[in-house]
Amino acid sequence: IVRLWHRSRVVRVPIGLALVLSAGVVVAVGAVRAVRYAADPATFLERETTHYADIAWMNAHLDPARDRVASFYEASGYLGVPWASLNATYQTEIGANELGDPAKLRAALTRQRFTYLFGPPDAFAGLADALELVHENPASRVGGSSFFRDPRTEATAIYRIR
Repeated sequence: IVRLWHRSRVVRVPIGLALVLSAGVVVAVGAVRAVRYAADPATFLERETTHYADIAWMNAHLDPARDRVASFYEASGYLGVPWASLNATYQTEIGANELGDPAKLRAALTRQRFTYLFGPPDAFAGLADALELVHENPASRVGGSSFFRDPRTEATAIYRIR
């Protein structure tokens, strides 16, 4: 791009415009998020963070020294309890072959000392006999998923592993 910039005046305008627009989008996103924060700081994380109400519930009810959460979701950064995603791309504790077989998954969860599962209510149907429902949210906000609209919601559940 730099070579084109120096060689031809004709391409300087489109290249410059593309750079300005790219930077403008970054500034605009930051400005929109700042306005959203300023509008109601107390609920900003709940509005903008995926499943924040469930994460807050786990932070209030689970013990970080004793409990460990296996999550169907990849983004649980505000969770104060040790956690891992149940996606083999994001962790190596439980292999893909174990994730696809309920008996192997149960053994892997025990081996890795997970005490809770977090995900959609039907995601762990194969483990139903080993789980106790401790929290259910029929309308958990998928915050930050829709920039110009209210985020969609989905049902979530937290299970204690017996």
